[in-house]
Amino acid sequence: MCSDGALFAVSIAESIVNRCRLPFRLLVAEYGADVVYTPMIMADSFIHSSLARHHELQLTCPAPPTVVQFAAHTPHELATAVQLVAPYVDGVDLNCGCPQGWAAKEGIGAVLMRDADLVYQMVRQAVSVAGQTPVAVKMRIFDDEKKTVELARRLETAGASWLTVHGRTRHQKSSESVNYAMVKLIKQSVAVPVVANGDAFTLNDTKEIAQCTGADGVMSARGILENPALFSGSAKTPWECVDRFCELSVQYGSASSIFHHHLSKMTASVLSSGDHRVLNSLANACIPSMIDFLEQVRPQYNRLS
Repeated sequence: MCSDGALFAVSIAESIVNRCRLPFRLLVAEYGADVVYTPMIMADSFIHSSLARHHELQLTCPAPPTVVQFAAHTPHELATAVQLVAPYVDGVDLNCGCPQGWAAKEGIGAVLMRDADLVYQMVRQAVSVAGQTPVAVKMRIFDDEKKTVELARRLETAGASWLTVHGRTRHQKSSESVNYAMVKLIKQSVAVPVVANGDAFTLNDTKEIAQCTGADGVMSARGILENPALFSGSAKTPWECVDRFCELSVQYGSASSIFHHHLSKMTASVLSSGDHRVLNSLANACIPSMIDFLEQVRPQYNRLS
C-alpha cells in the first residue's frame, strides 16, 4: 500500500488484536485509518505464555491491515515472537521508540537505539523467520543528524520494509516540538517507505506533516485516542462515533476497564466537565451502566458532525 508513495493513515492508539481491543481497532478503521498497530507487546511474555498469546492475538472477524508491535531485547526473543505471529497478521514491528524509564530499565524501546549492531541483528533475524510478512521498525531520532541517518540506513540494510519515525529524541517530552526536518532527512536518505509520527491531532495536522516531511504515511497515537474519527476529518469525536464504539463493544465483547478507558478519552470533548466526571466515576461499573449513562445525557447534546 505504501510502495507506490500513496499517503496512508496509521493508528497506533492501543488498538490491540484481541477480542477486548477489537472494537476500537474496528472503529478507527471505519473512520479512515488504513493500518492499525497493536500497543507494545512484551515478546518474552508472548513467547512463554499461551494465555498471553490467546489474550494478545485472538482474531475474531475480518480486520483492517494490522501490525503487531513487539518489545524485545535480543534477536532470538524477537525472532521467536515474530515466527509465532507472522502467519496471522499483516506486519510486525520492533519498537525502538518507547522512551519511558521502565522500558529503558528492561532494555527495550528507545534505549535499543544506543546499540545499532544489536538492533541490526534483531531485524535481520526477525526478517529471516517472517516469511512474506513484512518487518518494520519504529524509531526516534538523535540530536546528531548523521547518527540518525546512519541508524535508519542500517535498519533498511537489515531488511526493514518500512520505518516509522517519531521526530523526538528519547529524552524529549511530548510537550516539546517535533523535529519534522529530521523525519524529512530520513525520508530522503532511505529507499523504504517512511511513516511520520508525532503530534498528529487533526486531519489537517496529518496533511501538513506529510507535506513538510514527504512521508508515505502519518501515524497518530494520542490524537486518535481522543478522537477516533480523526482521519475522517472530524475536529472532535462525533456522537455517532461514540454510538458505534458502544455497538462494536457489545457485538464483539470488551473488558469494562478497556471500554471505560476508550470511552473516557473519546468523550472528553463531547461531554460537559460535570458529565465527564460522572462517567469517570463509573470506571468500575459494568458496560451496560456506562451505556445507560450516555443515553441519559444524550438529549443535552447536538449530534456532532
